[in-house]
Amino acid sequence: MNNKNIFIKAIILVLILSITNLMAQKIPAMQPNKTVNGKKEGKWLIWLNKYEEKTNKKERVNYYLIVSYKNDTLDGKYTQYYKNGVKIEEKNYIGGKLNGKYIEYYEDGSISGESNYKDGELDGEYTEYYENGNIARKEYYKNGEVDGEYIEYHENGSIWEKGNMINGKEEGKVIWYYENGKLWKKEHYKDGEKHGSQIKYYRNGKKKEKYIYKNGAKNGKAIIYYDNGNKKEQSFYKNNKKEGKHIEYYFDGNIKMEEDYKNGKVNGKRIRYDEKGNVNMEVQLKNGKLNGKIIQYNEDGSVWKVENYKNGEEEGKFITYYANGSIRRERNYKNGELDGEEIEYHKNGKIDTKAHYVNGELDGKVTKYYYNGDIKEECNFKNGELEGKFIEYYIDHTVAKESYYINGKLEGKYFEYYYNGNLQIEMDFKNGKVNGKIIEYYKNERVKVKRSIKNNQLDGKTIIYYENGNVKAEIDFKNGKFVAYYEDGNLEAKGNFREEKIEGEYTEYYQNGKLKEKRNFKNNKEDGKSIKYDENGKIIETKFYENGKEIKNKTN
Repeated sequence: MNNKNIFIKAIILVLILSITNLMAQKIPAMQPNKTVNGKKEGKWLIWLNKYEEKTNKKERVNYYLIVSYKNDTLDGKYTQYYKNGVKIEEKNYIGGKLNGKYIEYYEDGSISGESNYKDGELDGEYTEYYENGNIARKEYYKNGEVDGEYIEYHENGSIWEKGNMINGKEEGKVIWYYENGKLWKKEHYKDGEKHGSQIKYYRNGKKKEKYIYKNGAKNGKAIIYYDNGNKKEQSFYKNNKKEGKHIEYYFDGNIKMEEDYKNGKVNGKRIRYDEKGNVNMEVQLKNGKLNGKIIQYNEDGSVWKVENYKNGEEEGKFITYYANGSIRRERNYKNGELDGEEIEYHKNGKIDTKAHYVNGELDGKVTKYYYNGDIKEECNFKNGELEGKFIEYYIDHTVAKESYYINGKLEGKYFEYYYNGNLQIEMDFKNGKVNGKIIEYYKNERVKVKRSIKNNQLDGKTIIYYENGNVKAEIDFKNGKFVAYYEDGNLEAKGNFREEKIEGEYTEYYQNGKLKEKRNFKNNKEDGKSIKYDENGKIIETKFYENGKEIKNKTN
């Protein structure tokens, strides 16, 4: 074996031993730290918990410090470690002030940042690194302030931002780039404030926006572009406020909107256009608030809506039109609230609804009409609540519904009628809830259902009838019993219930009166013996259940 091979093996052995020692390194044992006359002196070991607070318990240690003191002041090397011995940072103090190189590390041991200090202030080159080792940022300090060129990089190593500072303030051109190296943004600064042009670019290289700044405020023409190069918006600024004409464009270059600004607020006419160039809205504004007439148009140029405003609030007549030009709705506002008569129209020009408002609330008579002009509904409102009689009509003038309201809630008798005028439903209301009898009728005026409600629950007996007048079913909510009948009056079924669940014995019968089946229930589930019979009374099936499940092979 030659000397060269022996030398290489020796180096490998040393490296292995070094790595082994590093991996085996443990938290240094706590030793008495030196004090002289009550003041810290010399090298100190300090344990820290996960919150980087001092601790004397080894099991709580997440980090530790090895630092040097002189006369109770940091002086000398200062190093912080993870509990596995990997450095977090190392720096140097002289007389309590940072001096010299300062290095920070990632958890894997690679450097995350390097800088220099002089008398406690950053001085000289400052460098940050990504975890992959590439430079993230490089800049220079003088007396604690960034001074000179600085560069930030994308993680792939390409430049992200490049600029210049004097005494910590931006000065001159600042340029940003996309990860692929293409230009993203250019700005100009003077004494730390934007001064001159600011231009942004799309990834395809076309301009995205351009502004002009003067002493940190927007001044002059501002343009925003689509990524096809066409203008999207054009404005003018004076001391950071819009002034003069503002125009917005569609993607194809046609004008979308025009408006005028004064001292940063829309003042005058705002016009909106559709993509074909037709005006679809005209608005008047004063000091940024709607003021005057607003007109909106349909695609064919006909008026769709006319509104009026005063100092940003609705004031005066509001009119909406059908496409054929006839009025759809008229209403009036006062101080931003509906006030006065409101009328809605059918397309044929006849009135659809007529109502009246006071201070934004319905007040007075409201009438709705059918397309032919006949009345459909009549009711009254008071302070925004239904009050008094409410009547609905069929188109032939016969009454469809009658009810009565007090303070917006149904009260007293409520009726619904068939188209032929015969009563369909009658019920009683109290304070907006059904309370008392409910009777439903067939068209032949015979009773269909009788029931009663008390405290919002069914109460007493509910009886359901066939159209021939015979009883179909009786449900006794007080005693928990129900009985059903065939149309000829013969018994069909009977049983018991509790809290709307079948409970106890339940039987069904054939129309000839013979027993059809007998079953037992517990809490709405079959429980016990279940027997089925044929029409001659012969047993054809016997089953046993427990808690709703059939028990097989049980005979008794």
